[in-house]
Amino acid sequence: MKRIVMPVWGSRLSPVFDTAQQFIVVDREGDQIVERSFRNLTDDIAASPWVLLQEVLSWQPHQIVCGAISGPLFHQFESYRIEVYAWLTGEVDQVLRAVLTDERALVAFLMPGCSWTDRPGQFCRQKRMRGHGRGRGFRGQRHGQR
Repeated sequence: MKRIVMPVWGSRLSPVFDTAQQFIVVDREGDQIVERSFRNLTDDIAASPWVLLQEVLSWQPHQIVCGAISGPLFHQFESYRIEVYAWLTGEVDQVLRAVLTDERALVAFLMPGCSWTDRPGQFCRQKRMRGHGRGRGFRGQRHGQR
């Protein structure tokens, strides 16, 4: 049996793992859900990434499926050999169905600007434009205009 932990915001995957206060914990056997429960965190747990880490580790997850996650938390979970499928967005039930049936289907739930890496679903590699983009700035002005 494997345990999946997913931070939630309403019926959707929470956009940021580090500040989530509600989680769904799913025990799975193959592609079947054995048990599904909700966990609510208190403000003092959610306020500290390291306390959040210890709380989530106490649930003994095998996989974490989430939106954005900070690098330190991501690497800590990996160091405990927990699979992290990050940078995802969407309705919890649809994302969970993809995890249970075909993890390759998670590409449909990647956050905008993210793409698969050599370790699918585990990290978002974005090009940082640092002001060299061709988009419009504040109030629709072009780069260099005031």
